[in-house]
Amino acid sequence: MIDHLVSTDQELVCKNCGETFTTAFCNNCGHKAAHRITVHYVVHDIVHVFLHADKGIFSFRTRVILAPGIMAYEFINGKRKIFNPYQYLIFSVGIVIFLMSRSHFFENLNSYSSGTSTRMPEFMQKGMADFNLFLRNYMNIITFMALPIYAFSGWLFNRKRKENYAEHFTILVFSMSQINTINALVLLLLIIFKVSALGTDSISIVLAIASFCRTYKQFYNLMWLSGLWKGILIYTFSYFGQFLIMGLVIYILLLKNQYLH
Repeated sequence: MIDHLVSTDQELVCKNCGETFTTAFCNNCGHKAAHRITVHYVVHDIVHVFLHADKGIFSFRTRVILAPGIMAYEFINGKRKIFNPYQYLIFSVGIVIFLMSRSHFFENLNSYSSGTSTRMPEFMQKGMADFNLFLRNYMNIITFMALPIYAFSGWLFNRKRKENYAEHFTILVFSMSQINTINALVLLLLIIFKVSALGTDSISIVLAIASFCRTYKQFYNLMWLSGLWKGILIYTFSYFGQFLIMGLVIYILLLKNQYLH
């Protein structure tokens, strides 16, 4: 990265907006006066991303496992000196998909589906195989496309409260960050202890429901029973919506294979 600021006669000219200033920050856009890039600067910035007490990815990971709802509440209400939650979600999805690939999750799931579908017509077996392949190739897109559905459910069942749709989307970002972080650990267990893909999938669903319950309980400061009811209701409604979309994909794949057959 090139220095954003250059010196001219005791003054600094901000290359970000062109404003002239003499302090450590631009008076117009707030850009910090930059110094020359050095090895120390690069190393410090890399370490800063992971270990900084407030904005480090490790500190974010630890806290989002324990308190996703509290973090979402603080973030929505202006406390944003943390690692960017949207970036963390993208990062965590990438880690989960990488571990799925390393653990041969989809291949194991496909083997299980093949074993339980031997009595199905050939076009249905081919359709299920195509669906598993579709999941493996587009899991990241599917994950991010599911977020608006879950956010809508959160808004729908809490529409009498003050949060708008975008804020409910952000609540789900923290919840999904927790889910993906824990799922990464579960997938590591799959790799180490050879847990079946079906067992891993079942564990992931239970963890997702538990995360929804905990997130909404913490965010709205609910009693445990209310948080449990709220989380299950939102997850079930969201999962049903996602299931309809996935069912449509399966139907299209089955229909395609039937005509080809």
